[in-house]
Amino acid sequence: MVLAATLAAQKPPKLEKPRKHGIGIVYAIPKDWKVEEGAEAVMLLPPGVVVDAEKEDNPEVIVVEIAEGLEGPEDAGIVDELKARWGSVGVEIAREPLKEVFSRPGRPGAIYTMDLRKGGKNMRVRAFYVAVKGKLLALTASGETARVTAREAALRAVAGSLDFAP
Repeated sequence: MVLAATLAAQKPPKLEKPRKHGIGIVYAIPKDWKVEEGAEAVMLLPPGVVVDAEKEDNPEVIVVEIAEGLEGPEDAGIVDELKARWGSVGVEIAREPLKEVFSRPGRPGAIYTMDLRKGGKNMRVRAFYVAVKGKLLALTASGETARVTAREAALRAVAGSLDFAP
């Protein structure tokens, strides 16, 4: 009930003009966010968020990448990949990944939510998968549950902007 009220209160942010990463990922971010582009992914940084690559327990990390080896947003391998990726960093899976539909015209998609516990902290992974132009793009937000939940409207807006342009 609290989650539903929190999500209902969030307004989608205005997004900047779309940007293109060198490998073809096209994305738009809220005006006050920053970006760090890597060779194969883009890290999105909301105001005040600093990610330390040397730490495993950053309070919040948001990454956009091409989901290689998966057939589409309904691929059964997504759940296994999420569990393997986050189960390997010493966390307890508190709730198995749940899937919901997330589609835009011509872009089928799904959102997977997995709740975790690490060192007494409640953590969440919210992974948006969008199929576009023969590629499966993934926007994954992970971190403290309250932080990830507070970004829901922005995450949906950014995921809705995902495109591919080789």
